[in-house]
Amino acid sequence: MLAVLTALSLTVWVYLIAFRGMFWLEKPQPWPENAPLTTPDVAVIVPARNEAGVIARAIRSLLNQDYTGPYTIFLIDDHSTDNTAQVAREVSERLYQMARLKIVSAPTLPEGWSGKLWAMNAGVEAVKREMPKADYILFTDADIEHGPSSLRELVARCEKDKLSLASFMVKLNCQSWAEKFLIPAFVSLFLFYYPYKYVRDPKSSVAAAAGGAMLVRVKALEAAGG
Repeated sequence: MLAVLTALSLTVWVYLIAFRGMFWLEKPQPWPENAPLTTPDVAVIVPARNEAGVIARAIRSLLNQDYTGPYTIFLIDDHSTDNTAQVAREVSERLYQMARLKIVSAPTLPEGWSGKLWAMNAGVEAVKREMPKADYILFTDADIEHGPSSLRELVARCEKDKLSLASFMVKLNCQSWAEKFLIPAFVSLFLFYYPYKYVRDPKSSVAAAAGGAMLVRVKALEAAGG
């Protein structure tokens, strides 16, 4: 009996690791190359806390998007003790795009909230006040450098496929020994639990998104309580 249970358990694990969604065969999927049929208003929310060392690249990349529709960047300064906000502002000034960047100070963190989620919520509230006609919100991180077509491609995918949310996994930087050891393991674990084949299937109940770059329709976010 023990041998049977062991063999059964081994079979299940082999299936989960090697064949569930065939996640290990996944390749990057092509994104729409053309501009979206429409150019809806987009708000970009960037929560940041003590990110002075990386925020310049992130903000510069967002200001240099080739998206032809209206979009505004909301940098949510989450009580930084360094000059994160100043660095971001200087980038916008050098690119003569001061009007596109809005810097918002996150309110005091209430009990029961985590810092980043509270900063994201502060960003959503700022969008409601200052950009009430926004159709989409892009949530992205302060240490992510976007290619010039990121926003256009995300909007095109949502518009083309009538999606409420579109996301992509960013290319993770692996330089140190620890990063080379841990990051691939993290990505593999993510794919194990959320195979892209299932995530992309409208008939599947499996849903996932990479928090570093998520474009969501405002109406869908509001319907979900956001």
